[in-house]
Amino acid sequence: MLTSLALSLMVPDAAACGGFFCNNITPVEQAGEIVVFEVDPEDGASGTTTMHVQVTYEGPPIEFAWVVPVRGTPDLFVSNDSLFSALGQVTRPQFYTMWDAEGECMIWDFALADADGGGFPPPAPEAGNDVEVLAEAKVGPYETVVLSARNETDLVQWLQNHGYNVPSGMSGTLAPYVADNHNFVALRLAADQDTGDLVPLGLRYAGTTPSIPIQLTSVAATPDMQLVTYILGPHRAVPDNYLHVELNEAAINWFTNGDNYMDVLSRAADQAGGHAFTTEFSGSTASFQNVFYQDAWGSLDLANQTGATAFIRTLTQSGIPASAALLDLMREYIPVPEGYDDLSVYNCPDCYPELDSVMADFDPVVAAAAVDTRILEPLQAIDAMFDRTERITRLGSTVSPSEMTVDPSFTFNPDMDQDVSNIHEARLVYLCEEAETDDTWFTAPKNLVIGDTVIRIPSNQDLQASGLTEAQFLAGLLEPAASRIENVGPSGLPEVIYDGSVEIQQNIDRLADDADDIEGRGCNTAPGGGMLLGLAGLVPLAFRRRS
Repeated sequence: MLTSLALSLMVPDAAACGGFFCNNITPVEQAGEIVVFEVDPEDGASGTTTMHVQVTYEGPPIEFAWVVPVRGTPDLFVSNDSLFSALGQVTRPQFYTMWDAEGECMIWDFALADADGGGFPPPAPEAGNDVEVLAEAKVGPYETVVLSARNETDLVQWLQNHGYNVPSGMSGTLAPYVADNHNFVALRLAADQDTGDLVPLGLRYAGTTPSIPIQLTSVAATPDMQLVTYILGPHRAVPDNYLHVELNEAAINWFTNGDNYMDVLSRAADQAGGHAFTTEFSGSTASFQNVFYQDAWGSLDLANQTGATAFIRTLTQSGIPASAALLDLMREYIPVPEGYDDLSVYNCPDCYPELDSVMADFDPVVAAAAVDTRILEPLQAIDAMFDRTERITRLGSTVSPSEMTVDPSFTFNPDMDQDVSNIHEARLVYLCEEAETDDTWFTAPKNLVIGDTVIRIPSNQDLQASGLTEAQFLAGLLEPAASRIENVGPSGLPEVIYDGSVEIQQNIDRLADDADDIEGRGCNTAPGGGMLLGLAGLVPLAFRRRS
């Protein structure tokens, strides 16, 4: 089975046990593909791009195969899932509603209210077909090979003949990359590994144009698959051949902490023709510097620990972050005897003092070497990546298989270096002076304030009498999902090709009329008429894309 390029993290058996491997492993966001790029224009003659990808797969190990088109012959190395966890925690979009009141409100305390690798020595090329082996190596739990091909059918045949479980129909998606002279990295799990060992993988190659091979992902993609792309470099990153969208924040459900964000993003991307990203975060890398690695970890002296329990204790108390990669390593080098639960032992080694005699064949030297190469060196490299770059940008989108016709590429724009926060706030202001009774929390109308935008909402009492929930009342604001659609590129300010501000304000004004009707101040006796007009007024729009 061919996996998609990067999927969400699996942490088997670690959901509810308590301890080091339960409280500190933070799953990365549930995204279809998560990719981290570092672009260094100063490295080498043509600069370099480093790509970290999170791989997840469910099924028999023998069926796992992964193929990605690349330029040249990349260096491959093991990454660490802590990178994806940390970035997700700090940069994911978050929506908060602060409650407030005007006038004297008999209402609860608003402050307490809840709004609900290395390079390879090239082996000799294989003769007799149009596929050439450029390099091969074992990288972490993976057996890897770098191939060039002049014919996509031969490429698929080569992979199948050498034990890579890829479908014959894959040749069609490979064809554009073969025609464009890409090489291909293929990997599978080594014979002694299982799917619990799918640690993130890194690729480093020449060039300064990060791109996601989304056409190849279409083989295994789901509708409206989420894309999260992090790009580190000298300036703010922007999509180069996709459009850029700004979301209509009035369409966000502020009463449930923005739980419809992905739906709004998906509709905004569709509004832009299916090829668009929004900037979810952009800012300095300073907050990530010296986060992933500590110098003290290099002097833990793990190799001289006496017994498995001392080794585990030293490792888990060192401050090294718990991760799926570390858990897999410990299961490989410190397997617990039959009858013991491995997570219980790893979380509390001193609870099982008898294990030192039972695990007498444990080799701390070999295990320490594995910690160095599979955990510490990747973390040190990740830390160095944030030290040598200035800015990180997070771009988000969704895409369906039918839209995976163009590989998105990204560039840097020094004219757009302003920060973009992932924290979004609104205020829900109860207008207590307009309340009909002293029971003001129920009878006071409200204003939802988003920046300079004010949205009038009737009281809960009036909404209830009209048979409406707040979400139903606000349904007229769901479209347009994008407030702006823009062309962006390597210089200059965005070129606005659609501005929805007038339409959004018209919908807000119609909603204000609906509020008056519901509250008995207007002359329209059909509550919701404005909402219906707002939705009926939407028309399909077409946009040109950057060439």
